Amino acid sequence: MHDRILGARGMGGRIVMMILLLVGEALAQTCMQAPSGITGWWTGDDTTADSAGGRNAVLRGEAAFALGLLGDAFLLGGNGDFVEVPHDPALNVGAGDFTIALWVYFNTTDGEQVLAEKYVEDYSQVEPGWTLTKLSDNSLRFGRGSVALIVDSSLLALPAQTWIHIAARRAAGAATLLINGTPVASGPLAYNADTNASLKFGHRGNPIDTPGSMDIRGFYLNGRIDEVEYFVGRALSDVEIQGIVNAVGRPVIASIADLDPDRMTGIRIIFSGGAGASRHDLYRDNTLVVTGYASAAAYAPGDTAWHRYFIRASKGPCSADSTGVQGVDAMGSVTPPEIAAGYSASDAQTWSADKATQSWPAEGSSAGYRLYRGSLDAFPGLLTGDTDGCLRYDGTAARVDLSSDNPSTAAGRLYWYLVTAYNGTGSGPAGNATAGPRRLDSTGACP
Repeated sequence: MHDRILGARGMGGRIVMMILLLVGEALAQTCMQAPSGITGWWTGDDTTADSAGGRNAVLRGEAAFALGLLGDAFLLGGNGDFVEVPHDPALNVGAGDFTIALWVYFNTTDGEQVLAEKYVEDYSQVEPGWTLTKLSDNSLRFGRGSVALIVDSSLLALPAQTWIHIAARRAAGAATLLINGTPVASGPLAYNADTNASLKFGHRGNPIDTPGSMDIRGFYLNGRIDEVEYFVGRALSDVEIQGIVNAVGRPVIASIADLDPDRMTGIRIIFSGGAGASRHDLYRDNTLVVTGYASAAAYAPGDTAWHRYFIRASKGPCSADSTGVQGVDAMGSVTPPEIAAGYSASDAQTWSADKATQSWPAEGSSAGYRLYRGSLDAFPGLLTGDTDGCLRYDGTAARVDLSSDNPSTAAGRLYWYLVTAYNGTGSGPAGNATAGPRRLDSTGACP
């Protein structure tokens, strides 16, 4: 995707605010390279594609995409929605090693909810395939229907509306269940799990979508599933699974703004954090300047120079950096000019209170407009910086509603208005680059 810079330049002015929008960027991370030997990887990043083996999935019911832990995720509503990967012999695990790992976000933990399975529930006690499911008591089950061929965890504290990593593996006929990288159950699980059933995420196969099934309960998942990784012939180690859990999404900087355009008081960086990160640090010109930086917190660089800033998200040994953006704590001793928007003291408009919305010619290079109210005699001083103005409006629209103004107490029973457009980092003189700065801090906004 592409970065986009928004700002305004012109008439010698500098940028008031620089905003970097990462439009639709898929989040990247340094620790999310899949372990070797992966058979299928369904990221859910606004796609059903299999990033590893090319066995693409299909959305069923009203399954869709939504914000995930790392990029986007599969969104499942708990009533007929699931994700299906058509059967392929390469997805069968036989009696050998395999691993299924995924992130899940339960909207609610009520009832049984299948996480993933390649399974046919025919109640034969030798059911083909395997299933990984959350039971109604919030324990996890891995295996098949026969009591002798399942591994159940104890009752678990599975929080709703929280991302949880769940992995199940079989190594040399023994199964292990892990939550957030920590083993919670283990036991023997030696049998041939081959089946012609499709691989499903978020649903127990029924007679309609799974030939041979006699189960009509559905067990649809209500929530989101992200980053499904499937390894046939490969049992991931605890260390490898913990590496997946430690994956960190890239933070995204939304904007860098000067705290006070008229003074050197610092900047504020607004960002969305990296998914899964435990800490965010601020870097300036590749040097760490703030450990544990919070979005929108003030930072004073101590000068008026432009610097490149980025946010580093980290968790354990994993980290990910945002795109670098330029920012400046402007001003110091420099007050850039404003742009006159077509009106001066000699032709200021005598708009009466019975007129509502008023507009003026837009200035293409402006970042916003300020409208001042007062008497005609006040405007020459406003232009030269000798008189404070009453600030009636400050915004980006080239129009303002003046219907609430009441000129009955004003001289001549009229209000006079002056419009200026600005694109600098300070309040310079309106249309006059040589005059001193306008003083706006004593009179303030209009009553």
